[in-house]
Amino acid sequence: MVIVIWIGSTCLHEFGHAITAYMAGDKTVKEKGYLTLNPLVYFNSMTTLAIPLVVLLIGGVPLPGAAVYINHKEIKSKLWLSMVSFAGPLFTFFVLVALAALTHVLNISDTPFLSGHWRATLLTSFAFLVFLHIFVLILNLLPLPPLDGYGIIEPWLPESTQKTIRKNSNIGFAFLFFLFFMVDDFSIFMTRLSVDISQKLGLTKSEIFLGYDVFKEHSMPLAVLLIVAWIVKNIFAGPIEKADRLIRDGKWEEAAKLYDEGMTKLGDKVDNRVLLAAATCQLNIGQTHKAESLIDRVLASDPKDARAITLKGISLVRQGLMEETIATLDALPDGEGDELALAYQVKGGALMSQDRFEEALPTLEKALAINSRNDDVTYLKAQCLEELGRYEEALGVYQKLADSRQYRPQALVSRGMLLLALDRLDDAKKEFGRILPMDPAKRAPELATLHALMTEKADLLEKTGRHEMSTSLLNHKSQIE
Repeated sequence: MVIVIWIGSTCLHEFGHAITAYMAGDKTVKEKGYLTLNPLVYFNSMTTLAIPLVVLLIGGVPLPGAAVYINHKEIKSKLWLSMVSFAGPLFTFFVLVALAALTHVLNISDTPFLSGHWRATLLTSFAFLVFLHIFVLILNLLPLPPLDGYGIIEPWLPESTQKTIRKNSNIGFAFLFFLFFMVDDFSIFMTRLSVDISQKLGLTKSEIFLGYDVFKEHSMPLAVLLIVAWIVKNIFAGPIEKADRLIRDGKWEEAAKLYDEGMTKLGDKVDNRVLLAAATCQLNIGQTHKAESLIDRVLASDPKDARAITLKGISLVRQGLMEETIATLDALPDGEGDELALAYQVKGGALMSQDRFEEALPTLEKALAINSRNDDVTYLKAQCLEELGRYEEALGVYQKLADSRQYRPQALVSRGMLLLALDRLDDAKKEFGRILPMDPAKRAPELATLHALMTEKADLLEKTGRHEMSTSLLNHKSQIE
């Protein structure tokens, strides 16, 4: 009974977030099914199974958690953002009040039906649930990410602070674990505080701890039930759920077929998330036009969807429509998030393809402001700086990329060729020496490829009016051996 009520309470908590977000402007919560109170919509593998089992193994209470994913850019204001975070704890408080009232009724009721064993069972179960809701409510209001307490204050923090905390949000979760399992005084304080408040509501310590003991006795069967439920859920998963798993493994073609099957069954009821996931698959298997039709369906219902706009831009790039790409991505608002970072990257590349380097550079800088470790964008930035004649800056960025595993060869080659074009032969030799093999048999074909790249680079420099740099590169080419 405890776990059933807890699941219901958790659903109400998440429903509180969802309904408030809907009122605040995020209509996608309805498409995602968050307004249905369906537990399967809220619960996910990590918080439903993994975390409860870990807590169980260390002697705690294995209660499942849940999550509602809100599109924060659709929310009307900072105040509404705070209210969305506050709504979950508020609904938890409503459940707490209802449970406390039921416990009080049980204590004063003389109904024969509620006498004896049943009365004691209900009383201790409700007492434990009241304690548990108080404990979780206090915990959830702590200003630590990813808790709701932090979500309430986050909109009012400086943007730079929000960005830093967002990038390191897992530290907050780790800190909570540290507090509970390494700092005894914290656990004792939280327990005593929750018990004290429970007692002020008319409960006794014996009722609370008896309820806990009874529940803990049944924890292992509950853990087994969770595992079985998860296995059954996977076995009987629908085509869209199966496609979601395949897409995480990069199995685009298989996932695309399953999305098609699932969307055919759903008809007009397909939500935007599924449409965009299917479009991503189609883009990855080269079906650009099919992907674009799916993206257009999303944009018809939500013209501001950042992911849809980004994917639209990618589909246009695939078709070589660079000006259309730039115009499409111009519709994106400034902000943060992985989707916007990708959008800025695509737009920056499109601008560079049109020789609009002055516009491309700040666009790429926006992408790097969101994710400074994106080597793809960093490489584009280096090329952009080079085209703008900011050679020392370009050399510095190439040097930074040379330390990355992914772009080391390209960065060293690009840096070396730029150094040759700048008539810095000795420095260039050092760069090429870092990548050319010493074995003559292996070195010869590598040199042939490198010389071909130098010729292409010299031609490009000549076409863009940099005759002296082109000549310097060609003159020094034979000295790289």
